[in-house]
Amino acid sequence: MGLLFIIGYLLMYPSSVCSQQFQKRSLSGWFFSLGLGAVQIETEAMSQDTLQSYDDEVEKESSIVLWPMFSLTYLDEDGGEWFFGTQNETLGFERRQPTPIGLFTISYGVGYFNILKLEIDGQEYKNPYELGSKREITTTNIIKKKLSYSVGRGINLTFNYYQDQIFYVDDKTDKISDDLGRDAIIETVSGHLRFWLLSIGQERKNQLAKGKADSYSGVYNVYSILLPVFRSNLSLEAYSKNGKNIYEKEHPVFNQTREDLISKKQIQLNFDFNIWNIFLLYYEERVDSNIDFFDEITLMQGVGVSYLF
Repeated sequence: MGLLFIIGYLLMYPSSVCSQQFQKRSLSGWFFSLGLGAVQIETEAMSQDTLQSYDDEVEKESSIVLWPMFSLTYLDEDGGEWFFGTQNETLGFERRQPTPIGLFTISYGVGYFNILKLEIDGQEYKNPYELGSKREITTTNIIKKKLSYSVGRGINLTFNYYQDQIFYVDDKTDKISDDLGRDAIIETVSGHLRFWLLSIGQERKNQLAKGKADSYSGVYNVYSILLPVFRSNLSLEAYSKNGKNIYEKEHPVFNQTREDLISKKQIQLNFDFNIWNIFLLYYEERVDSNIDFFDEITLMQGVGVSYLF
């Protein structure tokens, strides 16, 4: 699940770029974009197929994931936008509606990685706590919903509400204990204040899982900066998020309540040539848990290109 969310975040950029390109070309009408992205993923985690004990050394894995990107967009004459296509790790739609009091956005999407049979090393296991025999890989189905309100230009204030529903295919952890079970609804609320190039904000997240030991609440501080390279088509974006997840109940396998320190960083270079767009990125995520079994490091380097018809 973690890698899908990470890749999903990285996939947010192409659709936003296309929206900016549409605004440059016309006040209204239909537009279509097509693209392809590639990410090299390096992980350090307890991801080996077979565990002999919970004190085993972490395994280092490296893989490359390719994904298609497309969008069909209609711009209203009043500045509103209808969007259908790939966004985050989902296939779905989005409506952006400007009003006299600000911009409202609503979106809905379902995961398409499983539909396209995209393979990602480090996927979750049906029973990640199984010892002495090969663990069976499972997949996840994802439904994402978003409601957003934004007001202001140079100084901008944005509020977001996200709801993600995660369904594991044949999750066996709930057979271990009633306190385990990873199917979940994840609700996130956030507020961000942007001063021209710099944005500061805070996110609060609640994961309501089937098992109390898999349910948590978290608070994160978020910072980002966008630096356009003047008189060129280049821009540089940097993003940082740090926080802590505290779980609701003692984990029945490890006999302690889990707490995770979360750190995420991303740097992205964007090349906007109106019709063509290219982006390069570096992403890093670290999970430092009080239960060593859940420690994880993920590094990504990616490139993507899209064409606007």
